[in-house]
Amino acid sequence: MTSVLSVQLQCPVCLCVFTDPVSLPCDHTFCRPCISFHLRWNSAKSQSRCPECRGPFSLKDLRAHRVLTNMADAAREEEESGLAARGPKATQGRTVAAELVCLEHEEKFKLFCETDQRLVCVICRDGEKHRGHTFTPVKEAAKISKNVLKGALGFLVKENREMGGLNQQHAFEMIKTQSNISPPSQEKSKSLSAHISSCFEELHQFLRRREEEVKEELEREEKKAVAAMLKNDCVIENRLMIGREMEVTLQSALEIPESDHFLEVGGVSQSLVTHSVRHADRKGGFGFKYYRDYAVATNTVVSTETVQTGQHYWEVEVGGKLDWGVGLKVKEDSGKEPVLSPEREIMLHLKPEKGLVFSHDGVETPLMAAGADPGTQAEAQSWPRRVGLYLDCDRERVSFYDADSMALLHSSWCSFISPCSLCLCPGPYMEGRNTNPLTVCWY
Repeated sequence: MTSVLSVQLQCPVCLCVFTDPVSLPCDHTFCRPCISFHLRWNSAKSQSRCPECRGPFSLKDLRAHRVLTNMADAAREEEESGLAARGPKATQGRTVAAELVCLEHEEKFKLFCETDQRLVCVICRDGEKHRGHTFTPVKEAAKISKNVLKGALGFLVKENREMGGLNQQHAFEMIKTQSNISPPSQEKSKSLSAHISSCFEELHQFLRRREEEVKEELEREEKKAVAAMLKNDCVIENRLMIGREMEVTLQSALEIPESDHFLEVGGVSQSLVTHSVRHADRKGGFGFKYYRDYAVATNTVVSTETVQTGQHYWEVEVGGKLDWGVGLKVKEDSGKEPVLSPEREIMLHLKPEKGLVFSHDGVETPLMAAGADPGTQAEAQSWPRRVGLYLDCDRERVSFYDADSMALLHSSWCSFISPCSLCLCPGPYMEGRNTNPLTVCWY
């Protein structure tokens, strides 16, 4: 059939008029035998695909198309009845007239125009339309075209066969894989997935807890730093108050015109003037209080601040003094005034007659002896000019150093239960030969 209607009634698979047409869910229509063969060829799959749009379908999706069935039957009957009425000769002549005869010259097509790719008769070859064109006899052109089509058909058949085998193999592998996934394997996979989820959840919880801990630690450090700053501020204010009180006291003493009243009220005696102590603090103020009752006999100056825990270090510049003492003393409250107990002390002394001596609760241990021969003068020059005192309350250890060379002079244990303070002894006046002050640095 060559009409437009006959083209619409052709099956896309066999290219013939529909025979028992059926429709797929995608609304494409095929002959029932053609689509059934397509389903059997893809029997390894649970679903096949439409030859037109590749949409999935199964055998139960086939729907009979009654309208197309009636139209196809009518067209087929009309064509068969027309051929029967004309007879075999008429049919043969019609075929010749329709397919092999030039409609313009009523001559048989004997040539094939290579230029226009169409059949022509002998008269068309000599006409104006085909002047200069290349022509080939019909049989020869048909043979060449058939060879080309055979080659393309062979290639297509081979490719379709390979694709079909690959498709079947893929379907077989998929079915095999699905069959191998047994319920225990599925349960194992689900269990593994749940285990992974629980592990990551634990990791997330750990990270959240760690985040909270870090934040809390940061807050504690901030509070600790603020508390230390507040404590230092209180210490500074306390020292400032003491300094101002001392300033007022000294200013009042200087305003006394009478010398005897000044010496009596101000507490500045000849011993204190000649054995004065000058202090310098590199990291804050460091105050000393002179105890007159006890200093008359020992010329001792004790710090107003006490220590009992931690590590502490002081440096005392003694210079070229001939007699001095540096150490620690325990203060005990007895009534209103603090009283110093001479038995509760650790001191390092330089004495002209004994040399460098270590004293622990009154028990003296010679460290470097002094002599009167000329060689002794050279030894006297080796006395330390700056003494370092290191106190480790936690380890109950006190050590004395030559601060210029950091050479250890002596180390001893200490077990102070009560708070202790830095104690300095400037030494006797010695007729003006021992008047240099002691300079204290506290770290």
